[in-house]
Amino acid sequence: MGRRRWLCLQPCFLWLSCLALCAHGAAGQQKPPPRVRPAGGAGGTYPAAAVAHREEGAGSAAAAGRVRRRGQQEALRGPNVCGSRFHSYCCPGWKTLPGGNQCIVPICRNSCGDGFCSRPNMCTCASGQISPTCGPKSTQQCSIRCMNGGTCADDRCQCQKGYVGVYCGQPVCEKGCQNGGRCIGPNRCACVYGFTGPQCERGKRNK
Repeated sequence: MGRRRWLCLQPCFLWLSCLALCAHGAAGQQKPPPRVRPAGGAGGTYPAAAVAHREEGAGSAAAAGRVRRRGQQEALRGPNVCGSRFHSYCCPGWKTLPGGNQCIVPICRNSCGDGFCSRPNMCTCASGQISPTCGPKSTQQCSIRCMNGGTCADDRCQCQKGYVGVYCGQPVCEKGCQNGGRCIGPNRCACVYGFTGPQCERGKRNK
């Protein structure tokens, strides 16, 4: 019956009288799956479902390539990046800012207290000292600014040696300055014209 159906296809296009016979021969028979010729002129034909599956796989691979390319654009950058260009990561002791891709944030295991983490496991304290840890933050914030290296505690300045005053702005000359001289730094005098010496104690005599 199948052979009769296929032989009758050609006359059906030429004589309309065969149309009823062809329809009767094809009744109850499963239509073979459509076959297509692949792109590129390759020989042979293949079921349409197989070609569609292959094209779908190619599309998925292209999409994955686009994702990889986008990932490469967001690769880690900066001087503290380890690994290779295919697998990069922040070197030990460094991390990125939230949402960033530069390894520029140092990591300190210990608390830096009143200082800040300046490099891996090293803190820069408020006094300028570099140490693995700093003292705790003061519970009271100072509202004044201390000069010449003075530090603030309980809204009062603790001055470095050689300076006094509310804001540590006044230098100290332990032996004083003579003959109108002025103290401009710790044990340093600025003499008026005609006098010299550490305390401006010697006069210049014209000959």
